Amino acid sequence: MKVTSHLPRELTAEQVEEAQYLANIVPQSQRPPITAQEEMSKRQSPSANTAFVSSLLTVPPIPEAHMILPSVPVVSQSPNISDWEIQALKGIRRNKLSLDKVWTMKTWNMKSNISQRLKLLDDDGYDIKPLLIKGTTSAQVTQAVLDHIEDRKQQIAVVTASDPKQDVENDATQLVKNHEHFHHARHLEDGSLETVESEPLPERRPHVTEPMTPQKRKHQHDYDEQTRDDPEGTGTDKTSIPPPCTCGPARKRPRMSTPAESEKAIQKEAWNLFKNKVARDIFQSSRAACKEAVPNRLSIVDPVSAPLPAFLPKPPVPSSRIIFTSTDPSSNTRTPSDVRIGSRGLAFMMDEVKFLSHTQDEQGRLYICDPEAAEDREGDQNTVRLMEYKPTNSTGDYSPIDGEYRGRIRVSEDLYGQVIMHGDAFALQGLIKQLRNNDLNHISKWRFDGKEVVREDSMSWSLSSDTQDVLAKIEKILEAGQDRGGVVVRVEQVYNGKKLRYS
Repeated sequence: MKVTSHLPRELTAEQVEEAQYLANIVPQSQRPPITAQEEMSKRQSPSANTAFVSSLLTVPPIPEAHMILPSVPVVSQSPNISDWEIQALKGIRRNKLSLDKVWTMKTWNMKSNISQRLKLLDDDGYDIKPLLIKGTTSAQVTQAVLDHIEDRKQQIAVVTASDPKQDVENDATQLVKNHEHFHHARHLEDGSLETVESEPLPERRPHVTEPMTPQKRKHQHDYDEQTRDDPEGTGTDKTSIPPPCTCGPARKRPRMSTPAESEKAIQKEAWNLFKNKVARDIFQSSRAACKEAVPNRLSIVDPVSAPLPAFLPKPPVPSSRIIFTSTDPSSNTRTPSDVRIGSRGLAFMMDEVKFLSHTQDEQGRLYICDPEAAEDREGDQNTVRLMEYKPTNSTGDYSPIDGEYRGRIRVSEDLYGQVIMHGDAFALQGLIKQLRNNDLNHISKWRFDGKEVVREDSMSWSLSSDTQDVLAKIEKILEAGQDRGGVVVRVEQVYNGKKLRYS
């Protein structure tokens, strides 16, 4: 008797449980319920199979053929996967392990266990049976991983060393052939191969982009190959030295001084500007007297023989001096003098002169300079030499010697403790007038506001009326002999609260 098996319209409870059991067997190591597993083991007996077949025979057949449902796919049982492989696979996914890591043996031992390393080797096609032998250490497995990684690098290097253009061309040729074969098969199906003529396809050439190696752009100039006439860098021929490179970013200028030094230099320049303003007032009359022109007698007598100017600058006169003498109070002798001044007033005068002075040399001599003296020297081609005096004997007499005194006043102290002011009579007269008519700047408080020096307090101090009267007498004596020069004014110090200046 021929038996035709048909699928039932509805699955029985046993069939549903059997399907669930088979569906639960997956590589993720899931376990079916214990009750279903026991029932399935019972069904594997011959009696269970006979009962299952008889139950299928009792089901009536489906009358219509087009209503037949497709057969239920039976899930094939997955290969047996060990527990250590499943755990290793989870660890590999969690830690993102791969054989592409460039690690050392120590790093592999720290970031992976032996099961994960064996799983990586097994998945990459490595035969791990020798490593599964009892007694294999973790170091041996790690060494196998390192050796396998090295073999992979060599294989990749061999593949890379082959010609990539030839491989691409072969792939492109095969692609074209497959395309032609596809159109040929399509025409065969349509039955129109005899009527349609095959048109030749244009030749296709793949464009291969060559790998570009990064190269550093060389810094070149047209004058690099030119020979320099000045290799020593002496700068004798400036035209032969190539100009500096300006094509790149501007070079950072090296700092020549610290911010504190720069601030100090700016303040010093501001003080010089303040002192120059006072010095212009002091040397104003002296500058005007030096620029006064006199007729040139030689040009008047023979104007054709020598092309000399009709007027020449006024010839210089010997320098004048103001000597502040000091007499020992214990002695009865007195030095002859023109006027007398108190020691306190002289002390304030010397402090003011020191404040207004521009420079001081190693010997302690102070200099008040005319800021426009350099311009006067450039305009005057004749060298102007004034007369300076020095003591020649114990009596204090002075003899004239040559010395450049135009445009400056020198304040010094000789061997006898006498304060001496050297300079042109007009310049000395301007200094005395500055001390007599103006305030004492060295007592006031000054500050630097970033641009110039300004007075900080509103109070002002000046010399006493007695001292101003003495300075007025000195000014008259200088004015009387300013045209001829060589004026010597002796001023005696009188003690009035300040120590006398004597050695």
